Amino acid sequence: MNGELSLKDQQHFLTAFQTPSDRAKATYDLAAFKAAALPLLCRILDGTSKNEWGVAHRKIGIVVDCALVTVRNLGPIAKSLEDLVRAEAATGHPYAAEALAAIGAQQTVQPVEPASGGSAS
Repeated sequence: MNGELSLKDQQHFLTAFQTPSDRAKATYDLAAFKAAALPLLCRILDGTSKNEWGVAHRKIGIVVDCALVTVRNLGPIAKSLEDLVRAEAATGHPYAAEALAAIGAQQTVQPVEPASGGSAS
């Protein structure tokens, strides 16, 4: 599948990503759109995709999870999303490293370690 994702298709995927019984299939179905999936994935990862209440889909963790799995499924086709995926890797997102590897990115980002709460000796 190539071509553009209609608004109806985009809404379908955003809803499916939030539905436990649909999310795995939705990641593969969206990847089948190849490069046409990139604008939606970009909007999810950069925070500009919002739900009907104005909440960024990126604040709904499972949507970001599904976006990163879709990026992984797309492989090198999703290379243009590298900076956004790298930003997720920097926060320690568990799927970001796999997505970076799949798109062929050099993995130089280390996850952010939580600050230690210990006192200095």
